[in-house]
Amino acid sequence: MPDMTPVIEAKRAARKLFGGEHAKAVPIFEHCVNYDLQELARLVNMTKEIEGNIFAEDIQEKIQTFCRLRDELKPVRDQRPVYLWPEGKIPCLSDYTDNADHLYNHEPDYVPFMYEVLLAEDVTPKGAVILCPGGDHGRSTVNTYQVALDLNALGVSVLPASEQDQPSALAQ
Repeated sequence: MPDMTPVIEAKRAARKLFGGEHAKAVPIFEHCVNYDLQELARLVNMTKEIEGNIFAEDIQEKIQTFCRLRDELKPVRDQRPVYLWPEGKIPCLSDYTDNADHLYNHEPDYVPFMYEVLLAEDVTPKGAVILCPGGDHGRSTVNTYQVALDLNALGVSVLPASEQDQPSALAQ
């Protein structure tokens, strides 16, 4: 089995250097239905580039560019999510109360949700699906939204769910 120590150390370094700034982008990625998809893709690609090259000489400049783009990104729609548990009463197996080290992409008060990517009223529906993204917060949520748009074009209504990786997700 190969020694994974360098990979693990790089991930720890990335979390320490970039975790806080990336965490500020997670709500944008998760509410991607409200943002321009091209701009989101640019931000997602920067995330991948930063996390994959955390020891590069120009990493601070790349993080600053990421922060500027993230902060300049404004919603173009105001679609509201559908929360999966009323009043945040999520089944939970843990007492998750602190995320100071950015070990999780969600804060303790996170409540899972989904969006409705529905067909226009004049389109005859061919079906409906629930999409559940997996992976990181960025590429997977934005890719899921693109898949929802593609399925919509084929006559399918889509309910993309939010991604979760915090301890409470274990009970869901």
